Amino acid sequence: MDARSSSWRYLLHPQIRLLPVYIPMGLYPFLSSDIHPDGDTVIKIGKSSLCIDGHAHNDVLRSAVILNPNRSDWDYVRRRGFKFIRTYGVFPNIRDARWYIPLDNPLVTFRAWDIYKPFALKGKVYKWVCRSLSLAKLSKHFGDTLLIAQDEVPILTEIASKYVEIDPAKHFITLSSGTPGPSRKVTACLTDGAGYPIAFVKLGDTGRAIASLQHEFDMMNYVGCRGYESFEIPFVLGYEAGEAFTYIITRPIGNLRPSGYTLLPLHINFLKETYESSAGQHLVDDLVYELASRHDDIRDSLPHEFNAALAESIVYIEDAILHKGIHTQLSHGDFAPWNVYLTPKRLVLLDWESGKISQFPLADAFHFVMQVDLLVKNMSGESSSARSLAEGQRVAKLIGADLSYRQIVGLYMAYLVDVILRWFEDRSGQDSYSLDALQRGRLQALLAASHVYNNARSGITR
Repeated sequence: MDARSSSWRYLLHPQIRLLPVYIPMGLYPFLSSDIHPDGDTVIKIGKSSLCIDGHAHNDVLRSAVILNPNRSDWDYVRRRGFKFIRTYGVFPNIRDARWYIPLDNPLVTFRAWDIYKPFALKGKVYKWVCRSLSLAKLSKHFGDTLLIAQDEVPILTEIASKYVEIDPAKHFITLSSGTPGPSRKVTACLTDGAGYPIAFVKLGDTGRAIASLQHEFDMMNYVGCRGYESFEIPFVLGYEAGEAFTYIITRPIGNLRPSGYTLLPLHINFLKETYESSAGQHLVDDLVYELASRHDDIRDSLPHEFNAALAESIVYIEDAILHKGIHTQLSHGDFAPWNVYLTPKRLVLLDWESGKISQFPLADAFHFVMQVDLLVKNMSGESSSARSLAEGQRVAKLIGADLSYRQIVGLYMAYLVDVILRWFEDRSGQDSYSLDALQRGRLQALLAASHVYNNARSGITR
């Protein structure tokens, strides 16, 4: 289990106090701060019947969370008289919880799957099967079922009601548990009784997650008031840094098509407009110096193979793009198919938490290609490096960037060094962490690009 297994906390009241019973040991690390001997919420994750001495018929309890409820659990919930009772499908299961899909209304369940947009074939098949069976109320057979009963209006409903008209009894919540990591945030989609989105709420309750939400809010404010024509962003209804957590709430945009895996003319228009609008503002020189400084700050904690590759690449980056008059550009920061959607005339860009006002040019193009190659197509880092450099040349020409081949290779290495360093910086202070396939793929790509640059500088290739 990881922190995603406890994302259901956001469906309850904010200052949750858990009774220390029926909690699996695997969940304790993620719930320890919420556990109190005089708690007001009971959790049952297991096959035993729900029986709490001194509490089963006591008004002290404000809520109950029950995994895969049996008949006696339902009897208790009805007998207790909770005002709000909801059931969720936890997919793929509670140990690897990614999605919490409402099960109380078959049409809502059917449309809730539209929010999940997988790119891998396995994910697409899984979604098709679950979605097809949802109208027959059979989705629960493809994951765990979570029963949440409570006296208060769910906190997400309370938040949304500040900004949109909402009936607490006639709306539903779909929850995405977010990408694992130190900055993990939960995203909720509130829908009406027919399953159509009313609002999206992104929440975080850790220091890094809150800082990430603050940065995303600032980036959306910056981008939203500049009148870009090639893309739009969701309208921000509200932002609040509260005691329990921080959130951003946005209005949904309808009639969107998935981006796909290829940089289309609409993508190029975005890259061109952000490049042209940033001309003459800042040079990349300061960013290059920052790479060297950031590497020095965490050098002692890095694995040897990363240290050596980063040190060599930074030397090549300085040779390629330092003092060459290359200007920065606005960057989305996570320009990937799952954050990019299409309308007939422009892009819609979500998730600006990694955005930068001044970033290395072509970084978004490189990121798009690499995310598709490594996460969707399962290509090697070396193969992705070759494809990224070819796309970099094509995009540079299309957006009017006067860059030599060596400068494009240097900018690609700068992009890779930046994202590799950011991954390690996000985990600074952790006692241990495991290198994922994406990070190892980036290292392979960086080594391949360094080899290409060394050959280009030596005149072996162009």
